[in-house]
Amino acid sequence: MQQGVGTFVVSKNAEESLESQMNKAELEEVQEVRSLLDSKIAAKAALNRTEKDLATIKNYLNLRNQFAEENKASECYEADINFHLAIAEACGNKLLKENL
Repeated sequence: MQQGVGTFVVSKNAEESLESQMNKAELEEVQEVRSLLDSKIAAKAALNRTEKDLATIKNYLNLRNQFAEENKASECYEADINFHLAIAEACGNKLLKENL
């Protein structure tokens, strides 16, 4: 509380980074947050994507599938990250792209 200014609520975790909080979270909680975000990101990307965005997304999806079939875990993981980043970029939201 500050006289003449008002009352403020501060999170107990205000000084703890999001990454640190996620590392401590239960796997199910992280998966739930990712699922909720992914669906909204994909919907926005579907509305705003360009043909170039779509080609990039398809390319990373195909690479991910190819590497999965070849049991190349590291390459598959990298292609999956790039797939999600390409979808985020297709949204057209710079803040989202920079913080994924």
